[in-house]
Amino acid sequence: MKYDNKCYYLTGYFAGLRKTEEIINIEVESERRQKFAFTEPFYIYQIRNKIRSYFPDKRNSDLDMMIKLLNAFYSDKYNLNIKFDAALRIILARQKGDIEKSDFWLGEARKSVLMR
Repeated sequence: MKYDNKCYYLTGYFAGLRKTEEIINIEVESERRQKFAFTEPFYIYQIRNKIRSYFPDKRNSDLDMMIKLLNAFYSDKYNLNIKFDAALRIILARQKGDIEKSDFWLGEARKSVLMR
Protein backbone atom coordinates (compact mmCIF):
# COMPACT_ATOMS: atom_id res chain seq x y z
CA MET A 1 0.00 0.00 0.00
CA LYS A 2 1.31 3.48 -0.82
CA TYR A 3 2.15 5.89 2.00
CA ASP A 4 -0.78 8.20 1.21
CA ASN A 5 -3.21 5.29 1.27
CA LYS A 6 -1.88 4.23 4.66
CA CYS A 7 -2.45 7.77 5.96
CA TYR A 8 -6.01 7.79 4.62
CA TYR A 9 -6.69 4.36 6.07
CA LEU A 10 -5.42 5.27 9.54
CA THR A 11 -7.24 8.59 9.52
CA GLY A 12 -10.50 6.88 8.60
CA TYR A 13 -9.94 4.11 11.11
CA PHE A 14 -9.47 6.59 13.96
CA ALA A 15 -12.44 8.67 12.79
CA GLY A 16 -14.59 5.54 12.95
CA LEU A 17 -13.41 4.78 16.47
CA ARG A 18 -14.11 8.35 17.59
CA LYS A 19 -17.60 8.16 16.09
CA THR A 20 -18.23 4.85 17.87
CA GLU A 21 -17.18 6.36 21.19
CA GLU A 22 -19.38 9.38 20.52
CA ILE A 23 -22.42 7.18 19.82
CA ILE A 24 -21.84 5.24 23.04
CA ASN A 25 -21.57 8.50 25.01
CA ILE A 26 -24.80 9.84 23.49
CA GLU A 27 -26.70 6.65 24.27
CA VAL A 28 -25.41 6.47 27.85
CA GLU A 29 -26.39 10.10 28.43
CA SER A 30 -29.82 9.44 26.95
CA GLU A 31 -30.34 6.54 29.36
CA ARG A 32 -29.14 8.71 32.27
CA ARG A 33 -31.72 11.38 31.44
CA GLN A 34 -34.54 8.84 31.09
CA LYS A 35 -33.82 6.73 34.15
CA PHE A 36 -33.24 8.32 37.53
CA ALA A 37 -31.18 5.49 39.01
CA PHE A 38 -29.30 4.59 35.83
CA THR A 39 -25.95 2.93 36.39
CA GLU A 40 -23.67 2.43 33.43
CA PRO A 41 -23.27 -1.31 32.83
CA PHE A 42 -19.81 -2.78 33.27
CA TYR A 43 -19.74 -4.07 29.70
CA ILE A 44 -20.05 -0.45 28.46
CA TYR A 45 -17.03 0.43 30.58
CA GLN A 46 -15.14 -2.50 29.04
CA ILE A 47 -16.14 -1.45 25.52
CA ARG A 48 -14.90 2.10 26.18
CA ASN A 49 -11.55 0.75 27.41
CA LYS A 50 -11.23 -1.53 24.40
CA ILE A 51 -11.92 1.37 22.02
CA ARG A 52 -9.40 3.58 23.85
CA SER A 53 -6.73 0.90 23.51
CA TYR A 54 -6.78 1.56 19.76
CA PHE A 55 -6.05 5.27 20.17
CA PRO A 56 -2.51 6.56 20.43
CA ASP A 57 -1.78 8.88 23.31
CA LYS A 58 -1.17 12.55 22.46
CA ARG A 59 2.61 12.30 22.24
CA ASN A 60 2.47 9.28 19.89
CA SER A 61 -0.33 10.42 17.60
CA ASP A 62 1.89 11.26 14.62
CA LEU A 63 0.59 9.29 11.61
CA ASP A 64 4.03 9.12 10.04
CA MET A 65 5.48 7.45 13.13
CA MET A 66 2.54 5.04 13.37
CA ILE A 67 2.99 4.03 9.74
CA LYS A 68 6.69 3.41 10.38
CA LEU A 69 5.84 1.29 13.43
CA LEU A 70 3.26 -0.71 11.48
CA ASN A 71 5.72 -1.20 8.63
CA ALA A 72 8.32 -2.45 11.11
CA PHE A 73 5.73 -4.73 12.73
CA TYR A 74 4.74 -6.29 9.42
CA SER A 75 8.36 -6.63 8.28
CA ASP A 76 8.60 -9.60 10.67
CA LYS A 77 7.49 -12.65 8.69
CA TYR A 78 5.69 -14.05 11.76
CA ASN A 79 3.44 -10.99 11.85
CA LEU A 80 2.42 -10.88 8.19
CA ASN A 81 -1.00 -12.48 8.71
CA ILE A 82 -1.93 -10.68 11.93
CA LYS A 83 -5.03 -8.55 11.51
CA PHE A 84 -4.58 -4.79 11.36
CA ASP A 85 -6.59 -4.02 14.50
CA ALA A 86 -4.51 -6.45 16.54
CA ALA A 87 -1.27 -5.04 15.11
CA LEU A 88 -2.36 -1.51 15.96
CA ARG A 89 -3.19 -2.42 19.57
CA ILE A 90 0.14 -4.21 19.92
CA ILE A 91 2.28 -1.32 18.66
CA LEU A 92 0.30 1.27 20.61
CA ALA A 93 0.63 -0.69 23.85
CA ARG A 94 4.37 -0.95 23.27
CA GLN A 95 4.59 2.79 22.55
CA LYS A 96 2.71 3.53 25.79
CA GLY A 97 5.25 1.42 27.69
CA ASP A 98 2.93 -1.55 28.30
CA ILE A 99 5.52 -4.04 27.05
CA GLU A 100 4.05 -6.98 28.96
CA LYS A 101 0.58 -6.36 27.56
CA SER A 102 2.00 -5.83 24.06
CA ASP A 103 3.96 -9.09 24.21
CA PHE A 104 0.91 -10.97 25.48
CA TRP A 105 -1.28 -9.62 22.66
CA LEU A 106 1.45 -10.41 20.12
CA GLY A 107 1.62 -14.00 21.35
CA GLU A 108 -2.16 -14.34 21.21
CA ALA A 109 -2.30 -12.83 17.71
CA ARG A 110 0.38 -15.20 16.46
CA LYS A 111 -1.45 -18.16 17.99
CA SER A 112 -4.70 -17.15 16.31
CA VAL A 113 -2.93 -17.00 12.95
CA LEU A 114 -1.56 -20.50 13.46
CA MET A 115 -5.00 -21.82 14.43
CA ARG A 116 -6.60 -20.71 11.15
